[in-house]
Amino acid sequence: VVSPSPSLYSIFFTSPLQGWVVGQEGTIAWTQDGGRHWEFQPSATRESLYDVGVVGDTGWIVGDRGTVLVSATGGREWKKKDLGLESSFFWLLRLAVVPGDHAFLVGADGMMLSSGRASQHEIWVRSPGEK
Repeated sequence: VVSPSPSLYSIFFTSPLQGWVVGQEGTIAWTQDGGRHWEFQPSATRESLYDVGVVGDTGWIVGDRGTVLVSATGGREWKKKDLGLESSFFWLLRLAVVPGDHAFLVGADGMMLSSGRASQHEIWVRSPGEK
C-alpha cells in the first residue's frame, strides 16, 4: 500500500477482469480480478501519467513532459519510449489505441501524434501547427 495514496487520473479495462490505472508520480497499477486487488507496476518515471490503453499485446501510457511508456507484453511490463522529438516540452494527456499497433496521442499546445507501429519501426506524425 502506498501512503499517502497517489491521485489517479485514468482507468482502462480490456475485459471485466483485467484493467489498469495510472496517475501521480508515475503510478501504474493493474488488476486481474475486476478491481478487487491491485498490483503496482514499475514505471521508470516519477512524472504524472494521464492515460493508458492496451489492445492485445500492445499497451501505451502518456504523461507529463512528453512521457510515453510502451508495453509489448499486454501491459505486464512497461518501458520508457523516446519519440525522437523534443517532446519533453509537451504534456501528453490522452491517447487512443487501435488494433494493428497504432496509437494516437494528444496533449498541450496542439500536440497530436500518431504511430504506425508500437514496436520497432515507428512512424511518428505531428500535426497541426507542426514546427
